[in-house]
Amino acid sequence: PPDGAACGVMAKRSILRGAWVAPANEPINGIVSLAPRIGSMWHLRFQNEQVNLLQQAPRGFVCMNSDTLSAEEDLRAISVRRLLILLRRLALRLGASYVFEPNSEAFQRRVQRGFEAMLQYMYERGAFKGSTPDASFQVVTDSTINTPQSMEQGRFIVELRVAPSLPMRFLTIRLIQSGDRTLVALEG
Repeated sequence: PPDGAACGVMAKRSILRGAWVAPANEPINGIVSLAPRIGSMWHLRFQNEQVNLLQQAPRGFVCMNSDTLSAEEDLRAISVRRLLILLRRLALRLGASYVFEPNSEAFQRRVQRGFEAMLQYMYERGAFKGSTPDASFQVVTDSTINTPQSMEQGRFIVELRVAPSLPMRFLTIRLIQSGDRTLVALEG
């Protein structure tokens, strides 16, 4: 099974470009051939069933898709899932530094700035869609989610709102050669 090779591709892509970058279309080293051969008529069916096929391409063997088995469309792409896993890990790490701090407005602002700095760094590396940080992420620590009742129970809530980058839309480039001229047309 190609599980180990696929995990290696995901790890390499994460190290080089970030967990939020889909690992599809990345050549997998060490593959000699695929068995059984799957005809192109089956590719769409497997894609609709969220099966990520390996296929031989001019650059080598590649995984043609990056879906998970999630029934929720927003969480279907593995890049979105991996981004959320990374955010959870980073939030736990950063949040641990705020344990046992007294809850005050100054504390809320300090927590908000800390998480905004973390998300700003990720935004600059391309983790979120949006042309500005404000359109890409928000950190909420104010009284709208930290009610007096919540604070009396010793709870402090941080709400992270992020807009993961969507998978790249396929563009069709049509090369047309007519006589001695070549025309390049970009569609859709």
